Amino acid sequence: IKIGDRKFTLLGGVVDFRDPGRFNPLLNVSAETRVSTSQGDYDIQMRVEGTAEDPRVLFSSDDPSLTYNDVVALVAFGTPAIDVSGGSSGSTA
Repeated sequence: IKIGDRKFTLLGGVVDFRDPGRFNPLLNVSAETRVSTSQGDYDIQMRVEGTAEDPRVLFSSDDPSLTYNDVVALVAFGTPAIDVSGGSSGSTA
């Protein structure tokens, strides 16, 4: 799985086609990636839940001190949110 330039390794998941009359499967997929920064290495997990029409993408990290915004910034920019914004990084992940 690739988000921008970041590759995620698929850990597992289920795509469940319960309604044969529609293409809107239930999703429960997980993947992970490692982000290396000058502050250290972070293992980032991604979960995709919900349906194909209404998916929810959730990120988490092995570092409990990171906020959710930090984790998303690590995926998007390769650095925690506080380094991107220069200020507060938001709520805890």
